[in-house]
Amino acid sequence: MARLRRFVETLWRESRPLTATGIIMLAALVASLAAMGVDHSEILGVPRWLKPAKFAVSTAIYTFTLAWIFTVLPERRRLKAIVGWVVSVVVVLEVFLIDLRAARGVTSLGVLVMVMLGGAGTVTGPALGAFLYEELRGFLLVSETFSHFQLVLAGVLLLTIVLFVPGGLMGWLHRRFARLTGWLE
Repeated sequence: MARLRRFVETLWRESRPLTATGIIMLAALVASLAAMGVDHSEILGVPRWLKPAKFAVSTAIYTFTLAWIFTVLPERRRLKAIVGWVVSVVVVLEVFLIDLRAARGVTSLGVLVMVMLGGAGTVTGPALGAFLYEELRGFLLVSETFSHFQLVLAGVLLLTIVLFVPGGLMGWLHRRFARLTGWLE
């Protein structure tokens, strides 16, 4: 136990935001597991609080690991401080939004749109789809005109993909530029 305490103190000295975020995520994990014990409702056949629990544990591992990596990189204190704060703020916001969706019992259409947009069956397809969808979503969220219609536009995008580009962007690129098939996978 003393060894764990010294390790956490080392992480805390190196990056307080990342270490605090890791501790907060462990608390969020405990809360999600407790919620699963009390609330047995499901979303699409999966316990409602499972996704928040998974994100809490993976975020804790990620932030603790990044803080540990900072301990072996003695230079660039300012850069490490900026990265630590930015990562901490972003992941806390992301986990908060995931917990909020779970509390509301809302499923996410985004993942399906990302995979269909990029093209299932390849590694690069869903990654490309995720990048493009998040960029589009980021634009829509800051747009006064479209911010309230984000899910409607995601549904229209999904329908358009299914009807006109069933293989997603990667499938279209494979058909259009057959010579690049090896590069695209």
